[in-house]
Amino acid sequence: MTIVVTGASGFVGAALVRRLSTDKMSTVAVGGPRGQKPEFNSAVTWISYRDDFTDLASRIAEHRPTTVVHCATHYVLAHKPSDIEPMLRANLHFGTQLLESVNVIGTHFVNLSTFFQHQRTATGEPTSLYAASKSAFSSVAQWYGANTNIKVADLTLFDTYGPGDRRKKLIPSLLAYAQLGETLRLLSTSAKVDLCFVDDVVSAIALVIQRQLTGNWSVRSQHPVTVADIAREIEDVTGRHIVSGFGDGISVAGLPADSPPLLAGWQPTVGLRDGITRCWKAIQRGT
Repeated sequence: MTIVVTGASGFVGAALVRRLSTDKMSTVAVGGPRGQKPEFNSAVTWISYRDDFTDLASRIAEHRPTTVVHCATHYVLAHKPSDIEPMLRANLHFGTQLLESVNVIGTHFVNLSTFFQHQRTATGEPTSLYAASKSAFSSVAQWYGANTNIKVADLTLFDTYGPGDRRKKLIPSLLAYAQLGETLRLLSTSAKVDLCFVDDVVSAIALVIQRQLTGNWSVRSQHPVTVADIAREIEDVTGRHIVSGFGDGISVAGLPADSPPLLAGWQPTVGLRDGITRCWKAIQRGT
């Protein structure tokens, strides 16, 4: 069994590659120019690329992967005209070329989506051009799944967090304030988020690979918490006061009105306090 992971320079992609290589699976990690190559064991095959997605898709197909996990994405919250071409090429062109390249092999294709694509809308329309490009590719993947030899699964991820997360997300931001001994104001305390520890997310993806599952699924804790709850947990774990008040500050969007069913046969195992504690210990170790 050979597993290809695109977006292997990213937080979830890198964690998945480490898990798969630990499980002794033949793993090919694909990373782009925006991120540095993470530390993987010598058994992982690394493919680096710049912007020739047609050539890259062919190189990936040469490995005849049993499963491709498509984590790669080009994220732009509020796009400028100069962002349009690279974002659409990365989020639509690359994935489509990849699907076409592995069609003859009959590969299992796992696409990672995110609830952020629809976070502010009750009717499900995309919230940005980035979200629209991700949703468009999900439709492309579904077409390949229905009309070719490819078996397609689409996983919608909610808020993923864990040690070593360098993204500008809620928990890393709050922990950074705790580390610096500084305080901040929160814009909203009542908005709820659904947090899932990265090890649980990786276990969900591994389950999809192992069982060769298809269809649309979501990976979430099922226990949404408010921003105020998260801040209190972080203050308890770190022993440091971080919230000075409420008003203009970090804003968090609410959960979508609907999402695919929870992934069959999977349940999260790491609770919020345990997860925050692991993140804080990693910061203390400098990892």
